[in-house]
Amino acid sequence: VLDIAPADKVAMQIDTAIKRLNFEAGGKGPKGIQDLESLEIEVMNSIPGPLKIVTGSSLDLILYGVDESGNRNPVDAPISDWFVLNGYGVIQNATVGGTGHYTYTSSGIGDVSITVFLDQAQGNLLVHILQGPLDYLEVNLPAEADQGRTIDFDISGFDVSGNPVAIHQCSAVITTDAGDTTCDADGWKLDLKESGELVVHARIQSTIGTTAEGSDYI
Repeated sequence: VLDIAPADKVAMQIDTAIKRLNFEAGGKGPKGIQDLESLEIEVMNSIPGPLKIVTGSSLDLILYGVDESGNRNPVDAPISDWFVLNGYGVIQNATVGGTGHYTYTSSGIGDVSITVFLDQAQGNLLVHILQGPLDYLEVNLPAEADQGRTIDFDISGFDVSGNPVAIHQCSAVITTDAGDTTCDADGWKLDLKESGELVVHARIQSTIGTTAEGSDYI
């Protein structure tokens, strides 16, 4: 039987106590990390039910480490150990809040899983990302055309994350010095009356009252 001297026993007890305190203070001690059974990602100020947000918006997160006794404490995990499915968003350290506080900024559309690892522990969060309102337009013109000709063009709408948003073509207001524009069921037409590089600007009022705009040159 290995006999441990009293001084050695005291040193071991002190070391164990320090490691336990480190974990209780934020989960950063070696003992705390080794004892983690799982990680839990909690969303601050969330409402009950499935988690749904509009693309481009953010969530404030707290990462908890859960030990073998079920105790929960905020813990830090390296940003490199956070993974967002399909790259639909980014995880960053929160600017306020201290240990365990992170911010998720979404992109894309659909179901997205956020996974984090710390030592052997793992945590997951499922977020359903909804399409955002119309944010900006793209005017799709041919690269060039001859003066005096009539060209066809169309307009595309996108939300803040670059996801397509359906628009009514003729709801746009077109401003250009290139010539006269008309719109019908087939889209837009431009009668080119001027020469040189000219801009065509489109503007649409979105359903939430904001203005989406876009331009292109011909």
